[in-house]
Amino acid sequence: MRALILLSLALPAAAAAQAEPRDAPAEEPRDTEPGPAEDDAEAEARALFARGRDLAHDRRFNEAAALFTRSVALVDRPSSRFNLALCHYALERYVEAIAHLERYLAIADRAQEGLSWDDALRMITHARRSVAALALEVTPADARVTVDGAPVDGGAHRAVSLNPGAHVVRVDAPGHAPSLVTVRPGAGERLLRVVHLEPTQRRPRLTVRARDAAPIRVDGEAVGHGEASLELAPGPHVLTVGALRREVVLEDGQHAWLELPGGAGADADAILGWSLAGGAAAVVIAVIVTALVATDLAATPEDTIVIREPAPTLVP
Repeated sequence: MRALILLSLALPAAAAAQAEPRDAPAEEPRDTEPGPAEDDAEAEARALFARGRDLAHDRRFNEAAALFTRSVALVDRPSSRFNLALCHYALERYVEAIAHLERYLAIADRAQEGLSWDDALRMITHARRSVAALALEVTPADARVTVDGAPVDGGAHRAVSLNPGAHVVRVDAPGHAPSLVTVRPGAGERLLRVVHLEPTQRRPRLTVRARDAAPIRVDGEAVGHGEASLELAPGPHVLTVGALRREVVLEDGQHAWLELPGGAGADADAILGWSLAGGAAAVVIAVIVTALVATDLAATPEDTIVIREPAPTLVP
């Protein structure tokens, strides 16, 4: 004997043609009617189930789904899970329907469910074909991504399954202008969106000028000979110019430059100038090659801080 008796659902035409669920929400089996030992949670779950079934009879599937959801949270029974899946299916919420149908198939007894089991298989097959897929390529890779307010975790490449219809994608990251994208996938459609966030602050820039074409490296990577100018991420970096090695901590909006007027065998009076501009916060400069002999801090009209000290001998 079948455990579930189905009530007719007003399914979408395309869905009905594929899944053809027989007439819908399931009754509780008679052998599970309330008994004297039934606890409060089970009694409440049964009452919610009955109210949800009545709403589904009236084609009020959204309200019925809310009650079936509460019932399942109290007591997770195949009949409640099946009815909840049917309501989402009728509303073309295929992503949710799939989740509940998978749960139903996991907890239900196929021999006891009879034709309802077959209905579930037909519905889940059609729902999987109807779900849309959205692929996202995001810069920066650690940006926060939400779709309709729900987080989508991952790095530069992310993917999410969507129901057909309109969805709002939000991408934001510290120091960048947020992006809002609306997508409207059709049933079974595959979409790709590339989202590149624009920084709201200038990235730090480091400029180095040295005579005799001395090799220049930043964080161990060769960037030029004699002269180089490049943008860097905020934070500490190690600069090597010939035999000179320094560490500098850069902040957003700063432009740091190092000028080496002398080459190999430079005069002891030659000046090594470190200039830092554009940042309100202090910048930490650690001198590793030579000890600081004399320091002259002078604020220019452009709020540039110049640090002067004896120059080391550079090795080309």
